[in-house]
Amino acid sequence: LASALEADGRIEEAVAAMQATLEGRRITYGQHHRGTLLSEAKLGMLLRSQGRLGEAESHLEAASTQLSEVLGPEHPTSISSLA
Repeated sequence: LASALEADGRIEEAVAAMQATLEGRRITYGQHHRGTLLSEAKLGMLLRSQGRLGEAESHLEAASTQLSEVLGPEHPTSISSLA
């Protein structure tokens, strides 16, 4: 849903949808699950597109650090999260 809202230019709604998705994944899968961490990164990217740079940085940094811990620093997903 968040991706569809983003594609439609409805970024504020996309952020709300991604926040709900992230919270659901934290509850269902735990904080260190790959899907949870990718949702955290996506939320960071959406926040960045809104100019909410402080919040974006927090989510992107957390996702990048934890992806490296969970998948290893040489994993392609960990590397791409640094971009």
